[in-house]
Amino acid sequence: MPADTTMPFRVSSDVLGSFTPAINAFHNDVSASGKVDLSLISTTPGGGALSAGVEPVLIAELWFLASQQVSTFLAIDDEAAANRSSAVVEDSTGAWIEPVLGDTTRLTVRDVFVSGQVAPQRRSVTALASDQATLLFIDAGGDTLASSLNDEDRLTPGIQVPLDTSGRFFLDQIPTGTYRVFAKVATHLQGSVVGDTVTIDSVRRNLSFRWVAPDTTSLDSLPAGDANDDNRINLADFGILVRHFGSSSSSPDWSTAGKANFDGDSQVGFDDFLLLADNFGRIGMEVTAAARPVAAANGDLWFDPADGPMDVLRGRDLGGLRGLTLVVPDGVSVDAEGSIFAGVAHEIMSWPVAEGRRLAIALSGDRPVDGNGPLLRLQGLVSDDLDRMLASVELLDAGGELFRAASELSEPLQPVDDDPLRCGWRAAGPCASGDVRCPRPEGARPVRSGCRAAGALPCDLGRP
Repeated sequence: MPADTTMPFRVSSDVLGSFTPAINAFHNDVSASGKVDLSLISTTPGGGALSAGVEPVLIAELWFLASQQVSTFLAIDDEAAANRSSAVVEDSTGAWIEPVLGDTTRLTVRDVFVSGQVAPQRRSVTALASDQATLLFIDAGGDTLASSLNDEDRLTPGIQVPLDTSGRFFLDQIPTGTYRVFAKVATHLQGSVVGDTVTIDSVRRNLSFRWVAPDTTSLDSLPAGDANDDNRINLADFGILVRHFGSSSSSPDWSTAGKANFDGDSQVGFDDFLLLADNFGRIGMEVTAAARPVAAANGDLWFDPADGPMDVLRGRDLGGLRGLTLVVPDGVSVDAEGSIFAGVAHEIMSWPVAEGRRLAIALSGDRPVDGNGPLLRLQGLVSDDLDRMLASVELLDAGGELFRAASELSEPLQPVDDDPLRCGWRAAGPCASGDVRCPRPEGARPVRSGCRAAGALPCDLGRP
């Protein structure tokens, strides 16, 4: 529809360069007359776009807004008694050039008006007014509808439509049919139309969207936190947020930093982190079945018992790293002292989850760190926590992609010298009788046993 719905004609931009609309309006009471008027006055000598020739020239388009499928007739109507006639006035002589009027044209309006509303979580009114939503209309054959009439960016899949301050959008001429419909805003997860499918027929449709979790609980708003716009919220998004934390709309990197401004308040701050933490691990509604798995990669992770009360999460052959995340039990303290992250600008954040606390660390700068060596120090671990913690670790590579590493899970050791309360290294020889510390054989990896829980003195630690 034209922006001004009181003007029934959309005048061609080529004509507007040399003509000014004098009349573009409904004729008297349009509901009674069924007529519309268009008059153009030339502002360019020679007629500009309407210079002499035999090729047709687009003057204007007549637009219809229909709430249901209708059929009507379209004709040019001349009213000599009312001094109304359809013609082009010749520039030099003022002579009227009468048009050749064809037969009455039957017009059927089949495509209907579709509107809808997208509700991105905690998105500000100002930000909504500058946001675009990506709409995917998937038909019964699995094809995605293209609509050049409504699409703001034809190079991007789907229909890109602007939102108003309420998150509303408006579409013209959507073909009839049954569709699965999805909506996404760049910083938020994708949602699907309420009811899963919608039938576009002869009745005007208004669409609303929701996000549904794997346990079938649903939200009326689309979850925030998708900084890289990949339809999942994870460590990669946390890395972007950390890298641009504190940036504002006046920052030179705002074109990138703004992707982490989830609430749309023109600055990347703690409120954005809270939104990401609240939705960490969530995945948007998918057009096809499953979400992409975290990529596998070479490298190893294990817990290394160390001197004193701390245990160390170590890595080997992990490549360049930008961050990691894991779930730790309540009561376990964590720091990066003496780790590969020490001495490099980084942020460590944690927040409660069902299994304890989710901890994430990410670099603030551009350069990754080498993934060989100690990654984190932890205090307060017990044997039963180790396998579960290792299984929860995800790492962020130098390119911002997630991966997992092979983990050396804990397992009980064989008793040493027939003493079930003594422990040592895998592949190590037995501890000498009375030893409180055993050397680590070259190439061996540490394995945790139940010694600490039994109150014994582990020979590789020298502490209970």
